[in-house]
Amino acid sequence: MDILKDKPDLEPNQAVCFNCGNVLTSNGQYDMVVCPCGAMAVDGGYHLRIIELKENPTRTGGLSPSDEIAFMVK
Repeated sequence: MDILKDKPDLEPNQAVCFNCGNVLTSNGQYDMVVCPCGAMAVDGGYHLRIIELKENPTRTGGLSPSDEIAFMVK
């Protein structure tokens, strides 16, 4: 991902928001952190789970997600 080129020092419990570029850090198993832009969240500390709350156009290729899917978990 190009967005990670300027953030080489990310920890295993961190992720970069695909929408705004903010670094999100989850410090524990039950520490869910939502990005201020509302596009994604992280949870789980070092067992990181990334939750997309809005469509990620780079991953979906511009296709709209199904109406049945509220969010996607990676």
